[in-house]
Amino acid sequence: MKGVKGQSGRDDAPHPHRSSIFIKLLAGYLALSIAVTVLATLTSYLLLRRYAVDSTAHELLDKAHVVANLLSQTTDDIDYDSVRSLEALSESQIIYINDMYIARHIPHDSAPTSRPSPDEPGFERTLIADTVDRSMAENILGGATGETDVRYVAMLDCRIVFAGAPVRNADGEITGALLLYRRLDEIRGVAISTVLVLAISLAASVLISMLWAYIMSLRITDPLNRLNRT
Repeated sequence: MKGVKGQSGRDDAPHPHRSSIFIKLLAGYLALSIAVTVLATLTSYLLLRRYAVDSTAHELLDKAHVVANLLSQTTDDIDYDSVRSLEALSESQIIYINDMYIARHIPHDSAPTSRPSPDEPGFERTLIADTVDRSMAENILGGATGETDVRYVAMLDCRIVFAGAPVRNADGEITGALLLYRRLDEIRGVAISTVLVLAISLAASVLISMLWAYIMSLRITDPLNRLNRT
């Protein structure tokens, strides 16, 4: 009969656009989740690294004053065992600089080898010739008590976070400068490890939320698809 469309004229095939829209939405959610995870990870790393450096500097400064007071009693006889014990207690490394700008320290495993001291086994003595390193020592030898910084130190051939305090004799005269330091790459290593744990946790949360969203979406769209096919 003309004007009446038969039942066979209906489109019973599933519309490909419905599934493609769902896939696009899921892909968009995935891209957004990855972007948020990457941004959160980078932001956390920068903030955590800054916090780690600042907190380390303040911690070293407090310990530098304590160690300087202890060394004030033994300035003329700083032995290897005492310095090693102080390093273990302060969880840092020590450099002692006298008024002739000769630095005495126990070398780090990866530090370049300088001239060893024959009369002080275990120590290395380095004449501070670098202008930046010398100005750092001058400030402390001049009486600066709150010297902290992050910088490259030529005699160690690495960037360090350090705090300095003057060492005084019994008469109150400044006889040397004490530096407590930690290598910057060690501090960054701790920050990176912490951020990696955070990034893994964020990625796992994203995957779980995506799986849940996929399951819930199927529960919603399947009835609608069956209804459209009837």
